[in-house]
Amino acid sequence: MSYWDSSALVKLYVQELDSLEFRALAVKASRVVTGSVTRHEVRTVLRRREAEGILPSGEAAALYRELKADIAAAEIVIQPETVDMEREFGGSA
Repeated sequence: MSYWDSSALVKLYVQELDSLEFRALAVKASRVVTGSVTRHEVRTVLRRREAEGILPSGEAAALYRELKADIAAAEIVIQPETVDMEREFGGSA
């Protein structure tokens, strides 16, 4: 399992310098897992980039639909936080 935060997921949908590397990592991962709030964070980033002119008008909504489709297809798994996740990713700190 590979846990991805919003900054990593954005790289799958928006071309950035290291997007190809992250796409390759996503293909190699047995599962790309993220938290429920991440999809909202990604949507916010996409809207901001559109407002800044980095994405063309209407692209944020299209990319968000793509993210939702990937979640529906279980290519990206929304994982509620559990004790096991805290143990695996949270450590003892």
